[in-house]
Amino acid sequence: MYKASSNLAFVYLLELEQGCYYVGSTTDVTSRWVEHQSGKGAKFTKVYKPIRIELVEEVIKKVS
Repeated sequence: MYKASSNLAFVYLLELEQGCYYVGSTTDVTSRWVEHQSGKGAKFTKVYKPIRIELVEEVIKKVS
């Protein structure tokens, strides 16, 4: 699906059960989606199961 190059990442919005939403960031949206669906993602998505990926935006990683 979406995999970023070394200086890029993705911000994504998930629609969850019970009308909730979750915003996260990752360099590999597909792998992160699998983690969320399997209950290994964020604590919030363990309680409110993901329904779909609503939005994905590519962003430049902050250089420290």
